[in-house]
Amino acid sequence: MKKFLLILSLVLTGVMNAVAQEATVKSFEAAPMDLSAKKYSRLDLHGAKCALLKVRVVAPGVTFSGNVMGDVVKRSSEYWVYLPKGTKMLQIAAESFLPFLYNFPDPLQGGVTYVLTLATPQSDTKSNKGNASNVPVPGEPKTPYNTFGTGLIFDPAGCPYFEVKGKNHTQMRKGKTFDAKIYGKTYTFVMGDDHPNSTKALVIFDGHGQSLFIPRITGAGVETEETEDYYFDEAGFLKEDGRMQITLMDVDNDNICEVLFSIASSNMGMMETYVFRLLEHPYKDNIVKYVGCAEGQGNMFVYDGHIIAPFGSQGLANEYILTKDDRVVDISGF
Repeated sequence: MKKFLLILSLVLTGVMNAVAQEATVKSFEAAPMDLSAKKYSRLDLHGAKCALLKVRVVAPGVTFSGNVMGDVVKRSSEYWVYLPKGTKMLQIAAESFLPFLYNFPDPLQGGVTYVLTLATPQSDTKSNKGNASNVPVPGEPKTPYNTFGTGLIFDPAGCPYFEVKGKNHTQMRKGKTFDAKIYGKTYTFVMGDDHPNSTKALVIFDGHGQSLFIPRITGAGVETEETEDYYFDEAGFLKEDGRMQITLMDVDNDNICEVLFSIASSNMGMMETYVFRLLEHPYKDNIVKYVGCAEGQGNMFVYDGHIIAPFGSQGLANEYILTKDDRVVDISGF
């Protein structure tokens, strides 16, 4: 009987350890260029601004215990936890990992945003989910919240991309082509001069093409009352200071590939990224679905599923999310 109980105890212990494993801290840092703690501030019981801790973790049933002020806000795989100035520790638990007490290296400062990133076996599994269908998942941006980023319009963060420049006349005349295998299918992307005039940016599948230009993009054969020819000359060709870039990545980690068509004017100090969903089952010229636009003045990047579009010289940025109903929404609050 004692032997049976011992075996049962060992089995139950093994099951519990398999189900409830430990989370590990990948990183913790202050994010001085992230103004969320000031823009979306909360006050503690003494009327002082709280610190904002952004906890990034993919796990079910995440909870926080300690000096938490108000409700925790969940944004995709990020949890916004408000804590009073001087907080030294926080307990974190979830259905998939054991509770643990995290001790901050230094007491938190009020009005400052911090980022705590956790790794769990579940999050590692999810991060590889898109590989079966070759959906490119972005890594960490090279220079988060740096206005001048990587020199590209959009930081690809390890994902497929290509660009063209208006001053490279030979490249524009010949056109530049890029093939990508996504969802087990081959999609072809083309940018360059069109004939007899204007500029083209296309996605092609099975002999059918769809333009990435929409009415809002200025000078590409379509005019609106609200816009001017920032990027194109009178003939519709990309200006000398103009650049275009196509980037393929799963922006919001939903196993759907986004096509990011970016265009910039160095002289005007303008950048725009038009976001499309790449359709897994394209039909004729219905290959991508337009969902919205991000605007800025500095090189854009993706940070935890959000598109960051810096502007000005004070470290400010517009912040965009992709919603479940296929819209790009500005959540900057400016």
